[in-house]
Amino acid sequence: MKIFVMATIVLFGTLAANLTSAQVTVTIKGTSMVQVNYVGQKIVVKSGETKTIPGLTCDQEITLKVFYIVGDKFPSANIVKKAGDCQITLEMTPAGLANTYVKMAAGNPSATSSGAGKAANTAALNPFTSVTLRVFNGTDKAFAVLAGPFNRVAIQPLDTSKFSITVSTGVLNFPIIFTDTADNKQLRQVVITRIITQDMTVLDVKNSDFGIAMRDRVKLYMYNDTKTKFVITNGVFSGYAISPDGRCMKKLQLSYGFQNFVIEFYGEDGLKRRANLEKIVTPQDPVIRVNDKDLSKAYIVQE
Repeated sequence: MKIFVMATIVLFGTLAANLTSAQVTVTIKGTSMVQVNYVGQKIVVKSGETKTIPGLTCDQEITLKVFYIVGDKFPSANIVKKAGDCQITLEMTPAGLANTYVKMAAGNPSATSSGAGKAANTAALNPFTSVTLRVFNGTDKAFAVLAGPFNRVAIQPLDTSKFSITVSTGVLNFPIIFTDTADNKQLRQVVITRIITQDMTVLDVKNSDFGIAMRDRVKLYMYNDTKTKFVITNGVFSGYAISPDGRCMKKLQLSYGFQNFVIEFYGEDGLKRRANLEKIVTPQDPVIRVNDKDLSKAYIVQE
């Protein structure tokens, strides 16, 4: 899940600016962007960047109140920067945003060279790892990502996304939409599921991913549950006209799942209207029903 974090830092206590001391830097992990508001300034830190907080020095010990956005919620956290620390590492953890920076003691072998001790500290402070990925379309169909960290990425077959996205290791799900016919008129949607590991650099979408909505020979029915006669102008029933309370049937090689189609009809005012509809077809329920709610989605066709 793509997370944009906006942080507003409120300083508790009195800060005495000491420009002769080294200043504090901020880095982020597990998120794409952080905005720090500090003493009238806005410091934006993006993934892979390191920014300095002007006026905040290493010798100061302060408590920072951080507000950030996760989805439609606005949680907060108190962030402590210890005296002598010249770095703040803001990292998304299961408990929220936290400062996971740990200063290693100089000349302390257990802190700098002990593999076991360092591994234990890392495991405790870093509950997950972030990786930066590109998407590769290893299929024979063009597709576009509808949501998630790769939202709005659209790729032709055997092409790679032009930019990289930082995601967390673990399970990642995101929906894509692709054309399922030679004339590019029939659209289908599937959800891509991957386990993201720390050594990955490319996420490869394959033809086998489209098998989630398997093709089968089926009798597909469409019912007109309205009092309006309409014509199907796009989709599996393209060219069919159905009267009120009527139905039609077609035998075809069908991909179960989302089916997109377009209907056109005349409203009570005599104007032609068009509605773009999407229905779900399953092996247990190979029926598409058009109801009054679907007609309410229609818009006037300018001819």
